[in-house]
Amino acid sequence: MNLYNLSILCFGFCSFLLGLFVCLKRYDEIGKHYFGLALFYSGWAIFIAINLNNDISYGLGLFMGRLGNGFAVFIPVTWYHFAITYVGSSHPKRHLLKALYAVSILIACFSFSSWFIPEVKPMVDFKYYPQAGPIYWFFAGLFFTVVPLSFVELYKKMKMSSGYERQQLKGLFITSLIGYIGGSPTFLPSFGIPFPQYTLILLPFYPFMLAYFMIKQKLFDVSALADAIQTAKLTTLGVIAASINHEIRNPLFVIKSLAETLAERVSDPSADREQVLTKAKEIADKTIKQSDRIMGIIKSFSSYGQAGDGQGV
Repeated sequence: MNLYNLSILCFGFCSFLLGLFVCLKRYDEIGKHYFGLALFYSGWAIFIAINLNNDISYGLGLFMGRLGNGFAVFIPVTWYHFAITYVGSSHPKRHLLKALYAVSILIACFSFSSWFIPEVKPMVDFKYYPQAGPIYWFFAGLFFTVVPLSFVELYKKMKMSSGYERQQLKGLFITSLIGYIGGSPTFLPSFGIPFPQYTLILLPFYPFMLAYFMIKQKLFDVSALADAIQTAKLTTLGVIAASINHEIRNPLFVIKSLAETLAERVSDPSADREQVLTKAKEIADKTIKQSDRIMGIIKSFSSYGQAGDGQGV
């Protein structure tokens, strides 16, 4: 067993343990989807590590190559599913997600046929490297379309976020990118391109770096995320309260001034009664106008709050 086999095996076992830890840490959809992704990481890594062992037979090498790549077929869609769930955009993309799962299942149905991997042969220091059949080309296209699309989703969310949440997304983005940079070049020898597989050595860094970010930035910590959301809510409430105070104070000040003016006119014995009545009507009209203004402000904020509830905020 060489350094490449050890790197892949380390990645596989550590990914499984990390996925199990995340699933036990949080019982929501994010935890479940990450555990599912980790299972396919592990399946690919363990069986491909055996496939790339030069001390096995041709038949076992072919079988393990097909089995490992059969697991890999589901990595793009489960990674995409996890990414859009993590950033909170899974519902609008549910139809695309269903289509990607359907395509992945269809490709997997051919994983043990010559349409997927017809043979294994010597490539870049490996004795039994899987070679691409017609269906394998579709798998490669799926991989190099869906995986970058997942990173785009994470990047967009990261640019829209700030503070604690942005640090979490940044950690997930960087560590995952390192993992995919390490694993993606494995496609090249399957298409007859003798590209050295030095990047496989990067694979074990992915679970260890992700574990570091989980501890340092509490990447999958539900309570920390809840605290961040609560802080954001309190900040928003503070801004709304300040706006209400500013908007309502002015008309109330006008109403108070009008009431004081009316009180002075009514209590003045020398004032002409007809002029007092005229002034009282004018003050009453202005008071009604200012009261309507206050009611409009309250209604606007009430409508805003109801709209937020309708969106699930």
